[in-house]
Amino acid sequence: MLTRTTVGIARRSTLGRSTKSGVRVRPAVKGPVTVTIERFDPLAGWLFARQEHAVATKGRASIGFVAATVGRWRVSATFDGTIGSGSSASGFDEMLVVSPPSG
Repeated sequence: MLTRTTVGIARRSTLGRSTKSGVRVRPAVKGPVTVTIERFDPLAGWLFARQEHAVATKGRASIGFVAATVGRWRVSATFDGTIGSGSSASGFDEMLVVSPPSG
């Protein structure tokens, strides 16, 4: 069966705050999901930060993470496939991480 994967994340977050990234697989299948997290470096471009693994249930999975620095971050996801469902990959969704308010 063919699948389609999408990923979403908050548009903005504060440094030190946990942020949830949600993955959706259509049709709503169960199986392994990998979320890749990258941060933007002004000199080097997009740099790998880490990967998280989860299991989609009824086509949905989520992971939480805390950004290590302020700046631009992005996530992408893959549904890694099962015997009955093919693998698929999402595009990117981006987030801006800002410093907490002073005071």
